[in-house]
Order: sequence, then C-alpha cells, then structure tokens
Amino acid sequence: KFSADKNFKGTRVIRCSINKNDLTNLNRDFSSMDTLIEQYCPDVMSYRDHSTERKQIYHFTITFESFDDYKNKVQECLNFAPEIEFDYRNTPFANGLIYQENFTSRDLMAWFSENLIKEGFMTEEESEKIWNVEDALFSFDGSDYETDNQIDINTMSYLPLDSVSIYTNLKDGKYKQMIAFEIPSESLDLDSLGIEEYLKEKLDSGSFQWKWKGTKNGRQYRISYSADNLKELNALSKKALHGTSSLSCESSLDKKTPFQINDVYRQKGSLKAFQSSAD
Repeated sequence: KFSADKNFKGTRVIRCSINKNDLTNLNRDFSSMDTLIEQYCPDVMSYRDHSTERKQIYHFTITFESFDDYKNKVQECLNFAPEIEFDYRNTPFANGLIYQENFTSRDLMAWFSENLIKEGFMTEEESEKIWNVEDALFSFDGSDYETDNQIDINTMSYLPLDSVSIYTNLKDGKYKQMIAFEIPSESLDLDSLGIEEYLKEKLDSGSFQWKWKGTKNGRQYRISYSADNLKELNALSKKALHGTSSLSCESSLDKKTPFQINDVYRQKGSLKAFQSSAD
C-alpha cells in the first residue's frame, strides 16, 4: 500500500505472508527467519512481525519525506535503477495525477527472496512459486486510485492555452510590464470563471491591473504592473507567473560606437504553472 500527501510525504507498506502449512511442506527449519530479515533488510526499510497461528506475516515499511527521498530509498532496495514519473496539478489548464513506476513490490523485496535462497530456506524454483503480488493499493492526497501491480496512473486532463507573452517597457527610469495569456474559445467555454480566478489569485488590486480583450480565436487576458526598479519588477513578475523569475541588467561599452553604453536586460521565468498539454 502506497500512501502520500500532496507534498509526497508518506509510506509504502509491503505485507508479505506465507501459509505456515506451505513452510511445513518444505520440510525446513524456518525458526531463524527473524534473524535473516534482521541481517539483510535494507536500512531504508523498517519491519514488524504480524504472524498468526496460520500465517507467517511481515510488514515492511519505507517512510519518505519527499519525492526525491522516496526515489533514493527505493533505489537501495532494487537490483536496477528506478524510473518514476510524477506530476500532480490542480489548475484549470492541467488537473490530475500522473504517477508511474517501472518496478513492483515484488522487485522491492528481491533481497528477501535472494537471501532465503542463499541461506538455504528454499530453492529458486520454490521461491518463484511462493511469491506473487495480490493487491497494490495507491492513495495520494486523500484520494484512492485503481492500479496494477506495477503502479501506472494517469488522470491528468488539460485545457488549451495558446501562448503567454511578456512585454516590458522602460520609460523615465520606471518599468512597466504586461503579461498576455491567449486563451482559445474551447477553454473559455468550459471554465472561463475558473481560469480568470486562477490567473489573478495571487495578485492584489493595488499593484496589478487586469482586463480581457477579444481575439480572433478566443480572448486575451492581460495582467499589467509597474515598478521603480528591477528588484521590484522581478517580485511582481513572480506573482503574475505563479512561480520563479529572475531579472537582471548588464551594462557594457559599445565596441563600435565610442562613448555609447549598451544595457542588456535578461529575464528568465518558469511557465510550469500554465502547462496546458502533455508536452
């Protein structure tokens, strides 16, 4: 059972059980099973014995604080490199969850099978017959999802956004910037109010102005703001872009024209908050 919150903090619990009758039929002494687990269990896993009269049951748990933490920990349990795709969005343009792995819980427990064979508890053929994944349960941010033994979830849906354009003007030492979102009719027909609310949710009316303008294929949503310096302009850009932004200016002498100084402005911002297709 995999369970995580929206910050990717959670646990993966693997419940391993064997019928004691099956162990008896193998005609071997399994009394030192606990010692084997204690010796070979990866440090990134904790375990508990929940055995009953009929079954030998162990719960193995991987606890993680973030996506990177989870990926690093499962890598210590696998015999190959993990490939994990994760994307979780809750915007009008992209909404849903993508989560895919190239391994199963059985792969994470390969160390157990290998050492059962190594220590003579069972043969490779017997190990193959005993282990199978019965259920894989996946819960993320309070919602449960259906999945196969190898987790593969894609519930992402998109609304198209044609383009994002940034216009910057410097006049009399003051900066003005306008961000224009070109939104097609098909998206506006489905959620025009939600789109507008999302685009301006981080903005205050004292610093920002916004308005709609009709276009050939839909409407353009314009967000405008002014600043006295680059630091202030960059802070406003971050809010309007719902993410990161860096703005800088470099001055240099023009090599071709004496006594002329060229100012080169550079702005780099993330548009991840406006992803509107799988690409």
